[in-house]
Amino acid sequence: MPKLEANLKVLGSQTQDAKAKVHTVLSSVTIAYVFTKYNVYLTYENHEILLKCLKLPPNKEACLEFMKSIDNFDNNILTPFIQTILQYYRKQSSNRLFVRHWLSALPLLHFLRRETKPFDDMTCEKPINFSNSKWWGLGELPCKDIQKHITAGEAIAMLQNLESAFDMDRLLKRTFLILCPVEIYVYLLKTGSFSCLELCITMRKLLPDKTSFSYSESFVKSLAVFFKELNETLSNMSPSKCPKYRLPETLILLNSLVRLAVNLTHYLELSQVEVLCRLVECLVTAIDLQKRGIDLENDSVVSERENDSDENLSTPYQLTDISKMSSFFNEQFAAVDDFMNKKLSAVYLEYCRASEWNQELRAWTELLSLSAPEIFKKPWKDKFITKFKSRIHKVPLLRQIDLFALFDQQKCNTDIVTCLSDSAFEAVDKLAKGGQGERDAFERLSRNSSTNAIRLLREMLRKAWPTEKKEDNQLNDREKDEVLLKHLLTWSTWPGFLKFFGSSSSAKDKLTEDHDCAIMMTRAESCLDNLIKSVEKGTVTVATLKFLEEHSDQYLKLGEIHKTTQKVSISIEDSFSQRRRELEAFLTLRKHVECFIYFSDKFTSVDEKLRVLRDKIVQDYNELSICDLCTKRSGGYDIVFFNLDDKFHEMVSKITEIKNSQIFKKLWQKYGEKLKNELVTMEVMFTKIWSRILDKLKSINEQFLDGEMQLKKVDKYLVMCNTDYDGLEEEFMLLSRYFSGTAHLGGVKKKLGVSIKKVRSYKQLFDAQQAALAILELQEVMGLEGDFSQVEKIKEIIGGKFERQAIKSVSDNLLKAGELLKDINPTRRSCLMAFTKCFDLVTWLRKSIQDEQELKVFVDLAMISAGEDDMEIDRISCMHTSCLGFGSLIFGCKTDHGFDDLMRLCQPVWQAVDANPSIEEKLVLTTRGLSWLKQIKESHGSVALTTMVQVEAINSCGIYYIADSEKAKESKHVNNGVKLCLENLVSLVVPEDESKNREVKIYSLEEVKDVQSKLMLIAGKAESGKEEVDQFNQ
Repeated sequence: MPKLEANLKVLGSQTQDAKAKVHTVLSSVTIAYVFTKYNVYLTYENHEILLKCLKLPPNKEACLEFMKSIDNFDNNILTPFIQTILQYYRKQSSNRLFVRHWLSALPLLHFLRRETKPFDDMTCEKPINFSNSKWWGLGELPCKDIQKHITAGEAIAMLQNLESAFDMDRLLKRTFLILCPVEIYVYLLKTGSFSCLELCITMRKLLPDKTSFSYSESFVKSLAVFFKELNETLSNMSPSKCPKYRLPETLILLNSLVRLAVNLTHYLELSQVEVLCRLVECLVTAIDLQKRGIDLENDSVVSERENDSDENLSTPYQLTDISKMSSFFNEQFAAVDDFMNKKLSAVYLEYCRASEWNQELRAWTELLSLSAPEIFKKPWKDKFITKFKSRIHKVPLLRQIDLFALFDQQKCNTDIVTCLSDSAFEAVDKLAKGGQGERDAFERLSRNSSTNAIRLLREMLRKAWPTEKKEDNQLNDREKDEVLLKHLLTWSTWPGFLKFFGSSSSAKDKLTEDHDCAIMMTRAESCLDNLIKSVEKGTVTVATLKFLEEHSDQYLKLGEIHKTTQKVSISIEDSFSQRRRELEAFLTLRKHVECFIYFSDKFTSVDEKLRVLRDKIVQDYNELSICDLCTKRSGGYDIVFFNLDDKFHEMVSKITEIKNSQIFKKLWQKYGEKLKNELVTMEVMFTKIWSRILDKLKSINEQFLDGEMQLKKVDKYLVMCNTDYDGLEEEFMLLSRYFSGTAHLGGVKKKLGVSIKKVRSYKQLFDAQQAALAILELQEVMGLEGDFSQVEKIKEIIGGKFERQAIKSVSDNLLKAGELLKDINPTRRSCLMAFTKCFDLVTWLRKSIQDEQELKVFVDLAMISAGEDDMEIDRISCMHTSCLGFGSLIFGCKTDHGFDDLMRLCQPVWQAVDANPSIEEKLVLTTRGLSWLKQIKESHGSVALTTMVQVEAINSCGIYYIADSEKAKESKHVNNGVKLCLENLVSLVVPEDESKNREVKIYSLEEVKDVQSKLMLIAGKAESGKEEVDQFNQ
């Protein structure tokens, strides 16, 4: 069709004319309406062109123009129109070939149906109705049929074309999601175009529609990958994006994750429990993220270290502290537990094959490898370890050893290995003590080679022994010891292994009959003994101690077994803890020294002591012994490695606390510059830089908190913080925390908040310059003698005088004035200036007309005089709009009025200006026609004005009484002795109105006729009467 082709050409052009494109879209949608309503046949090509023509340009101006055009239609017309367009969309959705164009045209339908607004964000804080597709923008549309038209590849291809429309129509993202196959959700997540919440809610909607046949191995794998990626995305999110107001959305996300888990338990196999684990990880990550976000919002104390991770900003918490969110974790936890109970009930451990057993172990490994904060992981781990132990202990002892022999240790979680190892050793021990003796126990175990305890343990030792040891690679003694140490601390079977054979000499003899095993046992025991002694004496190296910290549980278990078997009295745990504290003390001071060296690095001429300190900070300390780094002393530790005097120790420690202060950095640079030509020593830095900086910082901080600091200096510090008020607040909070500690932090925060608020207000007052000038000019023109000191003070600020005053001089009254002046935007300010320039008109109105009510009457008189003259009617319309809009200022201002009174009178003016921005122009036009207005006033005079006032009062509230003798007696004529008759029994009463300063008035029929005669004289001056005249005459 030519028209459609012409429309398509306009939409495809590079023109920036939003109206033209919107009119083209409106034209196209009208064509769609007509063709659909009257069942006009269109070819495939024309349908395709029409859908292309229904695609709104992703341009804000165009969209707003479109919505403005739609708003002009009456709902009675628009509603059936939208239904017909919906019918068209429903028909075209059935054509697979149109899906891409159909989706591109969908924003138009969303906007027509008011489901969303162009470029508006969409939140999700209310429960979602999953029984329909309205949340996804497909209400009354065949969602499932459309889904069948879109494959994974097609969806990915379409995404690139649709992304430009997502900002315009945020609902379109949801629509696209629900139409996409679940298999590509991980791809969609990685694009960053879709939120975690939208993806989870949509998946929750889609999964229940799938059958058990849909859960193929590849589909389940795609779910696992998706939830893993989702967890990664949540983990990488900053807590600052989850303040308290986002909690409702988080609760909806958590609920969706729970419902997904419950739904999936009906379709997954035991081997696919990974999917449920990833879901749990997503849930706990979301909970922890939200909790940290709330903590971050509530905690105004900013982290002292620039590189601190978000987690360090969170405070420890219990599940009871987050009961709303933790209830979802409990529900999901219960769903996984029920899933395991159901699946495990079908697996019989006593008779299962090795493949079935290892498959089950993989499921347990997944469960116990859950990655989550300790507060969630502990109950989870305790629950499933207890369940696993209970399951193992239900089978016979020999079967427990079989199960231990059958499992693949390398693929199992260490807790699983420990449980199986413990159960196997306990089984052997019980068999040996069961009444038949050790010989009988070993004979029983040897009946089956796979369950023979000694052979099994020998094989375990051989397989577990590190490869480097077995093959005797070319390693030196130290490297060999490191390899063996790593094996001792990482092979979870060692504690049970050493305990069992250390407590039974005959069993150990059996094991060591094998030469290799005997050597292995000797080396292991010797290595452990040397390790424990080195920790006790402090000769253990830093690298080894760090490795012990990584495997502290294993080391302490081995240490206690060694202590029992070797019958030594040392405290393994105490000595280990002591060495750890010493290392921590060293690393803490090293970090402080590193910071200190960074600040002193610019000094080129330094003494030997400072040069040695610089060398030590880059020295590799990992191979040094702990005793060479740190020694314990009463009340603390001596870090002998750095050998710092107490006052220098304190200096380098304190610099780290305050290193992020911008003022500190500036002062350090300033005082350091003075020493560039001197030999710098630690003492010089302490006396000439550090001590002076501390005194200066303390003075600066106190001045700011007490409000004594000059605003001019505040400007300088604000520039240091990149004109960031939050940064300025962080700066002085850091200084306050340094000098005051945490004991009085509450009072400091309060004082700091007051100062920051005043600084903000001081800067904002500059923006009120033009408004202040406009108000002062208006004051001068109108001769207002009230209090305008606040506005004058703002003017002083702009003039530069105020910046020499202190922070505390920014008074509450000044702040209030500044706040009020913020309401005077450029449009309002311009109107005030126009009002001032039009003061001739204002002066005449104030002298000639009493109030706004009389002004309305004057407008009516002017309308009568104008007759049908269009130009004069326009003049009167301008006067009506502008003078009544400024009426509160024209008639309300008094000589003794001040700033507050003026602002009160301006409130009705602001409303008029906001409603009609052209009111300023109309006031100017009215001023130009002042002479014409004066002529009207002179031609009608006071009698006409009074008459019109009477007519308006009668029309608005007058009441006629007929044959009411009481009212008639009150009339003027009766009181003068006129006899009552039928004519004067008709009376008119206008009631009292205090708001309009009007007393009650009673008219006789004769007086009414008199008013009517005067009124006709007024109306006779024009070709026709006006509304008030007509209404009175009726």
